[in-house]
Amino acid sequence: MKLSEAQDLLVQKMKGGAELQHHLDSGLFRLRDAITTRTVHPATVESLVRTGVIIKSLDGSCRLA
Repeated sequence: MKLSEAQDLLVQKMKGGAELQHHLDSGLFRLRDAITTRTVHPATVESLVRTGVIIKSLDGSCRLA
């Protein structure tokens, strides 16, 4: 599967140690690294979940497969 630029950037950040969390109350995906916390577009994350690149747990924490 070829990743889009946004998907590739997200995967690279997670490989570098950034944490991705799905906030169930707001529906937002937040990516936190050593410097910043930013919102990630849900479509970017959901497509990676559907293809098995990212695994999302019931508590909202996300990790690379």
